[in-house]
Amino acid sequence: MAETLCQQELSTLQKMAASLENIYLYLTGQTSTPSFQGNQDGWTYTHVGKSWFFNKVITYDGNANTQDLNIPRSFQLNRIEQIWNDATAKDFSIRVFSDPANIAYIELDTQTANIATSRLVQAGIEYKFPGGSRLRIYSGANIAGKTDTIKIQVDEL
Repeated sequence: MAETLCQQELSTLQKMAASLENIYLYLTGQTSTPSFQGNQDGWTYTHVGKSWFFNKVITYDGNANTQDLNIPRSFQLNRIEQIWNDATAKDFSIRVFSDPANIAYIELDTQTANIATSRLVQAGIEYKFPGGSRLRIYSGANIAGKTDTIKIQVDEL
């Protein structure tokens, strides 16, 4: 247990050092915006300026799959990219819940028996959501062992 605690502390210190280095580079003019990385809701992210880049790789198990990303700040949704490692038929949808306590959502994309190996949803200025909104990527039909790499970009408002 002590070893795990030490590893956690070391990881925290490494993240702090990286953040301090980014701040130093920004303050000395060596980079235009400070950046940092982390994890949220099982997604890895990189934050640069006002942009957040979220990434996640899902390995399907043949059952329905839901991936949620809760975004605490008001944001503009810029793009969602999905990359699959196969061309087999899959059903999926991308939804935004501006009030996660409510069942109402905005359907951004929905596909049935899609055989593409990639899909890009480019949103933009008209896709602005309040803080606390939830982005949900749902897969209803998929094949066990296949993967879906999801990349999302949002900008803080």
